[in-house]
Amino acid sequence: MRPMSSIGERFSKLWGAAAISNFGDGLMAAAIPLLMVRLTSDPLLVSGSVVAGTLPWFLFSLFSGAMVDRLDRKLVMVTVNMIRAVAVGGLAWTVATQTVSPLIIYVVAFALGSGETFFDTATEALVPNLVDKEHFELANGRMQSTELLGDTLIGPPAGALLFGVAAVAPFALNAASFMAAAILIGAIGGSYRPERVETRPILAEIKEGLSWLAGQKVVRSLALMSGAGNVLITGVLAVFVLYAKELLGLGEVAYGFLLSVAGLGAFVGALAASSLSKRLGVRFAISVILMLQSAVSLVFVLFPTPLPAALGMFVLGFGVTALSVINITVRQKLTPDELRGRVASAVRMVAWGSQPIGALLGGILASQLGLRAPYFMAAVGWLMILILLNPTFEGELEPMTYVGRHRRSLLEE
Repeated sequence: MRPMSSIGERFSKLWGAAAISNFGDGLMAAAIPLLMVRLTSDPLLVSGSVVAGTLPWFLFSLFSGAMVDRLDRKLVMVTVNMIRAVAVGGLAWTVATQTVSPLIIYVVAFALGSGETFFDTATEALVPNLVDKEHFELANGRMQSTELLGDTLIGPPAGALLFGVAAVAPFALNAASFMAAAILIGAIGGSYRPERVETRPILAEIKEGLSWLAGQKVVRSLALMSGAGNVLITGVLAVFVLYAKELLGLGEVAYGFLLSVAGLGAFVGALAASSLSKRLGVRFAISVILMLQSAVSLVFVLFPTPLPAALGMFVLGFGVTALSVINITVRQKLTPDELRGRVASAVRMVAWGSQPIGALLGGILASQLGLRAPYFMAAVGWLMILILLNPTFEGELEPMTYVGRHRRSLLEE
């Protein structure tokens, strides 16, 4: 499991597989909300698909992280993608036969989210096994930019276009993308089972990861910030299809292209994150991003027209992704290899396990107070995160190079 001296063939295969499967995810990002809107206009029911898809991060992330630290990470990723291909293929069948219902969508979304807890955790843990430490930022930036290029820039407009032509098309293509990505990951040479001194009860291993996270204040603070932020961003995105349709007056294709604007912002944010953190320092870079996100959330409240909404989506995409790259890079540098799966899953339980809360809250606010209400909640919430969570760094988190210089001392805290 010796890492490569640079980003090379093995990482390139992982990167290619991520590009394929993320394009499929982008198809679903547009197709599932559009399918839900065809079935119902109730904000709570529409947001329910987001709740179902994100709930597994709260339920299973600790278990999946422990298993990723026991099993061959490459094998986990191949198996999960094959299962997801079957699940999406089943959904495509119900769409083709006109037997689809919100309940079927919820079940498939839950199955996909459950697989994602294993796949994404294994991916994050595998990257440091394929590249040297000095290339972590570059590798993470490439993975994040590729994820969001397919997931929110190219995939959504393609999914909306395909959905308009034939509702089954984006789901069938996504099933094929999962299978193709599984084949490419399987072609990565080597075994990636973590080296272990002993195998202990799984609950004890989960506790070890949680204890490390609880005692590492930098990683812990970033996890709490991500969790609170994901409540806000998921709350607004869960009802965005209705915001675009009813307040902006956009059709299916225009909605898909508006999602792609967020993807463009995310792509830029992924590429710029490393430079921002090094030039400004991690703490100040985070502060600037949070203030931008708060300001732009008010744009959705005050100016519900397509052009301001496009600007808002770009900035939100930029900010969320830049924060994610910073978070992942700091965590990878500070976490020992034998704990990476468990720590990553514990962080994701906090960060992504909060998403169903955000989706449910966004649906409730939109149904009771109108479609602008979730965006006002986000504007206030970003500022609260800045005020309440950023000071917990207590000046300790300086430019990104600080982490590398002081890795040993931080791990010993």
